[in-house]
Amino acid sequence: MLVITRQGLSTDAQAYVDEQAGLRHQTIWELENEILGLTDYVRSLTGLFHQDGLSDYYIPGRARLARYESDHRTLSETDTLLFEAVTTWIDGEDYQPIAILGGYGAGKSSFIKRLVANQAERALSDPYARRPILIGLGEYARYSSLEGLLGGKFTHDFPVDGFNVHHFLELSDKGRLLVALDGFDEMKHAMTWGDFRAQIASLNRLTHGKAKVVLSGRPSAFTSTEEHVHVLRGLKRYQEGYRRLGAWAASRLADSRPQA
Repeated sequence: MLVITRQGLSTDAQAYVDEQAGLRHQTIWELENEILGLTDYVRSLTGLFHQDGLSDYYIPGRARLARYESDHRTLSETDTLLFEAVTTWIDGEDYQPIAILGGYGAGKSSFIKRLVANQAERALSDPYARRPILIGLGEYARYSSLEGLLGGKFTHDFPVDGFNVHHFLELSDKGRLLVALDGFDEMKHAMTWGDFRAQIASLNRLTHGKAKVVLSGRPSAFTSTEEHVHVLRGLKRYQEGYRRLGAWAASRLADSRPQA
């Protein structure tokens, strides 16, 4: 019999388990790591914010929440601290993806590194916390599917023994992961509109169930309002209006800007 706990057993309880031939214990983190093997990967993310001195010159970003009704966008009147807003969303029960848009030099990738590093530290100390996954979408053009992207990342970029895409998506659906997709504009520039649309549809599989996904990039990736709402809102122009594209995820949007 396998006993699973979130925080581990007391000393006496663990001693009892050790004495029983048919009984063993694991924490939920140990079980998930045994299934997927992400502990070393998560640990490697904790240093992202300090690489190349980023933490020394980082300026906290602010953003305005953008809400959409069809193709009409309404920005909030006041800025909000982006890091605080996103970490609150991570811990809440709102599973709508977040898209962070900003021009060159707005600090999107720096923000993603800070967010992922912070979440990695939380995950290593708290079995309740989501495990962060960072995917640079500039590399996605090399792959024809989500399976190829994840397989390449965890068998080549950061090898994980026995990595299984099905188990990864299952843990994501159950709310155990935070997936950060950085640089969708870099992916777009290497593709035709049709290919880009297909790849976004594939990435949309990461948004099912209790998954949480943060997407970042430059709005210049879109050449028209129709492309913008198609990719980030899951809406397609149809005659005089728009219609939703099945289960396509509609992102909550934030326009990012460095804090002065």
